[in-house]
Amino acid sequence: MKFGLVEYLMGLFTIIPITVGFARIKVIHKSYYWLLMYLGIDLLFELTAPFVYGFLYMNIIQNIVHYTSVFCLLILLYKWGYLKNNKSVQRLLLILFVSLLIIELLTQNNAQLKTPWYFMIFSFSWIITAVDYINNGLSNSNRKKTNWSQLLILFPLITTMIYYIILHILMANLYNKETEQLFRTLYGVINFLQIASQLCFALALFWAPKKEVYLESLEEHLSPKMAN
Repeated sequence: MKFGLVEYLMGLFTIIPITVGFARIKVIHKSYYWLLMYLGIDLLFELTAPFVYGFLYMNIIQNIVHYTSVFCLLILLYKWGYLKNNKSVQRLLLILFVSLLIIELLTQNNAQLKTPWYFMIFSFSWIITAVDYINNGLSNSNRKKTNWSQLLILFPLITTMIYYIILHILMANLYNKETEQLFRTLYGVINFLQIASQLCFALALFWAPKKEVYLESLEEHLSPKMAN
């Protein structure tokens, strides 16, 4: 949740990578369109969230936005060649993500914001796929430009998601009136992580490959297996 005007304005930093992306949209590889979609969804949520009232509606909108955003990131990995030779596992991951969203929506609480357990499982699943992609794909690629561009996307996302998961686990067990201010401060760190991420995304889109040959070369080295 946003707590004030400053946090709201910080959330609008998404405009920076979106501007870079659209400035290069005619030349960057089409897989990066999924990153732009992810950023667009995030920006739309940041613009409209302050005008949403009621815990139920906020829960529903947050869940749809968050799940759709991570879904875009999963498709981004697919477009980069992740599990290219294992379509069945790709479909299983998609089914898992959709199932978690449905469960999340069916367990809404009208009275209060709730701990997003299913979304944390959802996010952790994406982290595993991203780490697996890095281990089996980027480490074997000689395309430095593609490497830097993709790492500038994946590392900030992984870092932010891990922080998000740990913070919400702590809040679920330790949050009370005495610790409320502490957790507000810790939650505010997410804003700074997001700003750093947006700057990394802007650089990633600036360095995004222009021709498919970069990614085609990368995909040749990708392993179709899932992470253990």
